[in-house]
Amino acid sequence: MRFLIVFLMFVVTGTAISFSQPMVPIPEQLTKSQLEVYEDSQELFTLKLLDLYNTSVIYHTQLSLIGDDPDQVIEDKLAAQRITKLSPPTNDEVRDQDYRTLQKYQYIAKVLGERIISLGQSSRPTWEDNVKRVKYLDSLYDTNLTLLQQQYMNDCRDMTTIVSVAATGNVFISNGGDNVRNDPGLGVKGTVNINRLFGFWPSVDFWYEYQAPNFYTQYDMGEFEFKDKWNADIHAVGLGVKLPVGVSDKLVHGLNLSAGYFWSEGYAINRPYGSFVWEGFNANIEYFFGVPSCRFPFELYFDFSLYSSFNKNLVFLTNVPRYDNLDIGNTHLAFSVGIRYNFLRSAF
Repeated sequence: MRFLIVFLMFVVTGTAISFSQPMVPIPEQLTKSQLEVYEDSQELFTLKLLDLYNTSVIYHTQLSLIGDDPDQVIEDKLAAQRITKLSPPTNDEVRDQDYRTLQKYQYIAKVLGERIISLGQSSRPTWEDNVKRVKYLDSLYDTNLTLLQQQYMNDCRDMTTIVSVAATGNVFISNGGDNVRNDPGLGVKGTVNINRLFGFWPSVDFWYEYQAPNFYTQYDMGEFEFKDKWNADIHAVGLGVKLPVGVSDKLVHGLNLSAGYFWSEGYAINRPYGSFVWEGFNANIEYFFGVPSCRFPFELYFDFSLYSSFNKNLVFLTNVPRYDNLDIGNTHLAFSVGIRYNFLRSAF
């Protein structure tokens, strides 16, 4: 941006290039129906808004360098539209995607560009005047663009997450009887938004989860007791719907409802023939929360899961006399805590 302003100053004071023309072409004046097309995509809307705003800033700078008052031009020409000066788009304007915001900056660019043409070469400032203006405009331009970047790039509250990964801690909380217990285990979960692949509703996700639960079986043999640790894996896939509950400048939170299919197997460590195999369907309800900033794309969540099989109980085949078949039923509940990283987001 400093290069742009110094270049403008150079053109004014040291070259024969006519300053009676805008440094960039005046944007085409689109109609209401043409501008409304941009409302369908936040990303396209924002790109168009940035283009119009940047053009207006260039004209604003150009007029200032030749000694004119661009804000007064705006106020004189656009008072009827309640536009009095050039200022960066607000956070709400970026988020609301209203065609009237584009129309406002289109008006500003038009009147400033036409003002440059009307002035012609009637006024050329001194080098000292230009130096003062460059210092002021340089700081003003940087400030405005930094503010705009913070408003748009740091605000992901309306973004759709395309890919995310999560680290989880899981524990089964349903009754495992006197002989089966479960300590917290670790897992990982990946989510892909399938809207990009198949054109589904943007809130629908495909997910895969892996868990490594810590199952133990314990045995009372009368004179002594002992237990076995099990090496177990649970895999699950399914579809989910993410439903925001509340959105503010500091917090985004909501529910994630999902259902899918799971399969699992395990074996007793250091015990031949000890094993289990189990599969069925699962349903999950998750509460998540995080900050809307794109700089910190993390979410914390708490998840309750139901695992069930219509025709197959979870049975631990232990190969231990009197405890050969530890049947703990076909339906179990689990609780998970996780931290999710949304590393790929899109505005549409």
